[in-house]
Amino acid sequence: HRKRKERRRERMEEGGDWTALLETEEDLDWGVLESTGGISTQQQQQHHEPQQQHEPAGDSDTGSELLTYVLPHNVHITVKQQRQRGIGFQLWPAGLVLGEYFLLHPQRPMIATPLGTSPPSPSAPAVDNNTWWTDKRVLEVGAGLGIPGICAGYLGADVTLTDMEEVLDLLRCNVDANNNNNNTLTTPSTGRCSVARLHWGTEDADALGKFDVILGADVIYWEHLFPLLLSTLQACSRPDTLIFLAWQKRRAGDKTFFRLARKTFTCTPIPIRWQSTVCTDTKVMKKMNILQLQLKPPTTHTTNNNNTTTTH
Repeated sequence: HRKRKERRRERMEEGGDWTALLETEEDLDWGVLESTGGISTQQQQQHHEPQQQHEPAGDSDTGSELLTYVLPHNVHITVKQQRQRGIGFQLWPAGLVLGEYFLLHPQRPMIATPLGTSPPSPSAPAVDNNTWWTDKRVLEVGAGLGIPGICAGYLGADVTLTDMEEVLDLLRCNVDANNNNNNTLTTPSTGRCSVARLHWGTEDADALGKFDVILGADVIYWEHLFPLLLSTLQACSRPDTLIFLAWQKRRAGDKTFFRLARKTFTCTPIPIRWQSTVCTDTKVMKKMNILQLQLKPPTTHTTNNNNTTTTH
């Protein structure tokens, strides 16, 4: 058994079948765990480079970069990143892809673009401002630069973008910068997108309350944080809350998140069937996934001895 596990790991490290690390048929049937090869740290850094041209900020903000992207329906997103400060201060492709997905499906985001079709060109006419997102209360967890939440704001949602306290100044800067962009979709008014601290697994989640939609991009990362992330998602959810998570597969430990999540949430993979215009690295896109989560309905058990019913 040990030798089989070692051979599985060798296959992944050599670019073989990622699913070889999964040991049950249940995991092999789990649609989001597709076959991919392992990549080195250096390759990951290359893949995370922004696809758009960027320009350095002024001398007063040394070490910052301004990144501008044109998303579907001519939505312009400009964000600042500070890569030297760590992973929470830089662009991750999953954020772009998740924002692009929402803009492609402003009326019903849980339906994917049909196979073989392309997203609207940047010059395509804007969608009706009265979208599925209008007036929905939206939470973005681990927002970082805030691209998915900003896109939801353009679609008319009331968005709270959250992260660790040290990231909030940069996040607030990006929200404010995009409040003033002249986009053809609903531009968030003052207060439409707000910023708040959220430490996963703490009372911060209780203070924020419940949301209609929860977003997260590349938050499936550190295994020791999976239980805290899931408890936060549960604390901020109602039974009808929809959760959209996008992430780039990097390590076998990701499967731990799904095993934990399925105890509390239904998990539905969303196929990525469009050709992204903001993440053009095909190697990255092959490892990209979007998952929809929703709280499972409470289970009811009836005991025949005393005819009692218990709900969990």
